[in-house]
Amino acid sequence: MIEDGATDQGSVTTVRRVGETIRRPTGAWTPAVHALLDHLKAAGFTRAPRALGTAGGEEVVSLLHGEPAFSPWPPALRTTEGIRQLAAWLRQYHEAVRDFRPPADARWRGQEEEWRPGLIIRHGDLGPWNSIWNGDRLTGFIDWDFAAPGHALDDLAQLAWYAVPLRPDERQRRESVTGDHTLRSRLDALCSAYGARPAAVLDALEALQSREAARIERLGGQGQEPWAAFLARGDAAEMRAERTWLRSRRPALLAGRPGPGNDGALRASRVIVLAPMSDLLTARLVLHPLTTDEAERIVSGTPDDETRWAPGYPADGDVLAATRFLRTCAATGDPHPFSNYEIRLREDGRAIGGAGFHGPADAYGTVTIGYGLIPSARGRGYAAEALRELLRLARAHGVTRVKGDADHDNIASHRVMTAAGMHPAGQDEHVTYFETTWPTPPPTA
Repeated sequence: MIEDGATDQGSVTTVRRVGETIRRPTGAWTPAVHALLDHLKAAGFTRAPRALGTAGGEEVVSLLHGEPAFSPWPPALRTTEGIRQLAAWLRQYHEAVRDFRPPADARWRGQEEEWRPGLIIRHGDLGPWNSIWNGDRLTGFIDWDFAAPGHALDDLAQLAWYAVPLRPDERQRRESVTGDHTLRSRLDALCSAYGARPAAVLDALEALQSREAARIERLGGQGQEPWAAFLARGDAAEMRAERTWLRSRRPALLAGRPGPGNDGALRASRVIVLAPMSDLLTARLVLHPLTTDEAERIVSGTPDDETRWAPGYPADGDVLAATRFLRTCAATGDPHPFSNYEIRLREDGRAIGGAGFHGPADAYGTVTIGYGLIPSARGRGYAAEALRELLRLARAHGVTRVKGDADHDNIASHRVMTAAGMHPAGQDEHVTYFETTWPTPPPTA
């Protein structure tokens, strides 16, 4: 641990210890980061520094006692229990931050997109070097300067990247964590402790590596620090090489799936059991509200004798939605009617996809919606038919605004939302936003 009065030079900034505090230069992002840390304190999350203000051009935060996991890693981080502790910390952080609403004027370092409902504030720099250990116990994470709006899964993907580590052999040897079997076991442990599917984490990591490399080239090319330094030392090229390595090792990292227990399903002992709810019917479809038992089978990839799944179902998106549904049930109970629905064909009962809400309406009457179909069911109007029924349901329950989004090049999804009655409402670097609004809640009967 840094000694009182000493300084420590990192790859981005220099910090110094003064008593039980850590001080570093402030930036335009400091007020937003301190608002985040204040929220975590109010939420009872004790495993992050406390914001103590600013003084003389420096931010002041509380000291976390312990040692950072620099390379070569300490023994605790090389164990399965160590990586489970990292995952448990991240899940607890995401639960604490999910209702944080950034200040309207919040600025974040290297920000890629504006905060909106459905996003969280990511830590943004979840490498072992920022994890603090007291013996074999994780104290927490430091260095929140790169916190910014993003998707929770990207935090988990970044943690897997650097802490499994999902990196080429030379990087593995530095930490004495080597071989496909070891990496697969550590990835499984991380995903199981957090509650995510390994395949979804690998998908998110590939996308994250591409975005990070592009950001380094864009901001570094503009001379912005620290990205200019990252670009000069070859980080963008290294990230693309690691993405190529990850793609080549994907079959080995996912060997043996699907199967019960392999995807970190949330078990029934941790969730609130929901009573059966009514199906929604359209001309050709049944929108069946998931039960916790059904969601667990989707996550584990194991249908029961009465389940009829079309080939290709469930897809990764269905597994992510089912995992989110189980976490919601465990934390707050039944989300009905703003739940997840399995899309089934009326003619034979086969499941061909899913649709649903990301959570109940917020204080402004807004919900976010998502959907997906297996490839063989696309192009037949099923998605728009299901989406129209969920829009009707949302309107009937007092919602005044429904939002969705799709990648810029996902023209088919743009057409689905348009056909369902939604319209374009803006875009950022990655996605186009759609929405539909109603001025007031519908009159009651």
